Amino acid sequence: MGKYIKGIPGSFQGKVATVIGFSWKGIEYMRSRGKKSSKLPTQAQLIQQAKFKLLVRFVIPAAIQLLRFCSPVHQ
Repeated sequence: MGKYIKGIPGSFQGKVATVIGFSWKGIEYMRSRGKKSSKLPTQAQLIQQAKFKLLVRFVIPAAIQLLRFCSPVHQ
């Protein structure tokens, strides 16, 4: 992984084709996108994925409600 000093195009965050741009501790980085594993997930990984799925199903609706009632428009 190499450091990216803000050059001509400037910094970016997110995916562009197979490159991911991000900032960590104030330093801009670019790296290649990881490859999807061809191995089947282990039982422990499946359990962890199920826990995360349950958490996300709770957090996203709660975050939407929080943003709806705490936005500057309602204050």
